[in-house]
Amino acid sequence: MYHIHLQKAFIIDMLKTKDDDMSCVILTPDMGLLRVNVIGIRKAKSKLRYAIQKTNHTEFALIQGNAGWQSTNAILLDTQIISYKILEALDRLGQVIMRIVPYGDITEAYTTYKTLKEILQEEEYDTKTLEAFLYIAVLNILDTVGYGITYTVGQKTDTSFPFSEGTLQFILKNQIMITKDITKALNNSQL
Repeated sequence: MYHIHLQKAFIIDMLKTKDDDMSCVILTPDMGLLRVNVIGIRKAKSKLRYAIQKTNHTEFALIQGNAGWQSTNAILLDTQIISYKILEALDRLGQVIMRIVPYGDITEAYTTYKTLKEILQEEEYDTKTLEAFLYIAVLNILDTVGYGITYTVGQKTDTSFPFSEGTLQFILKNQIMITKDITKALNNSQL
């Protein structure tokens, strides 16, 4: 008999595997990054199709079988509609997470992703500010997987960056330097 794991997760990526099935990459707080098979999601009568969409915050009922993790049920937790700009920013963050966070590795990536999504849903930001928030999230995720970049913001030298006005202004002023540092850290993170 299989043990059912209930996990809150963000859906980072989705890939069609068979006519009616999909493979999803999800980010959970307790199990890290997982690849989950969802059977029959593309059928018109599927109850899961609305809960399982990219960037959704969903509670999954998971079992681990011979072919890996499989979803038996999913419930949508966050029903807010987000703009295309926010969807694009979260998708870019998801691509970075899939690139640098090992599968099954438990990091603070879930908390960072959740915080960024909540901040971006609070109010409408211009493209430059949206980009700066994305930089903060990437810097924090790089720090959690051991590729932290050290900067001095005000009086404090640190590798972790809060989602604050001071950090936001620092990012906006030093965007070119930070872009180079992030690119270098991402290249170093590849095996």
